[in-house]
This record gives sequence, structure tokens and C-alpha cells, in this order.
Amino acid sequence: MAPSTLTPQKSLLDVLPPGKRARLHRLLFEYGPGQGTLLFLPIDQGIEHGPRDFFPNPDSKDPEYQFRLAVEGG
Repeated sequence: MAPSTLTPQKSLLDVLPPGKRARLHRLLFEYGPGQGTLLFLPIDQGIEHGPRDFFPNPDSKDPEYQFRLAVEGG
């Protein structure tokens, strides 16, 4: 078997325009914990998949639940 050649991978940051890189940096390091972490909540999941997704978790029907979940997540 011939040795495989690794292709260098580009980082997402290498291809983003400067404005988007700056916005991403602000989201990761200037808001929330500021440690380079970001939490995305699928708030529109019920719209995308339909009301059946709310049946296993009835609390998720309440809009206030999304805010409580975000606060608990940090």
C-alpha cells in the first residue's frame, strides 16, 4: 500500500470576509462567558419539523422556556 499524502485543510477563518471574522470573534469572545464558546438553541425546531416535536417535551411550547434554557446553559 502506498503512503497517503495529506492535503492541508483551510480553516473556515481563512475564507471568511474580514467583517464576518470580526463578528464571529465578538460572538465568541466578547459576549457570554467570553472563552470562545457559543451556545446555539434550536428555537425554530417546531416550525421546521412540526408540532410533534413538542410532544416529548411539553415545556418547549412555552416561549419563556427558551429563555430559561439559555440562562441555565450559561
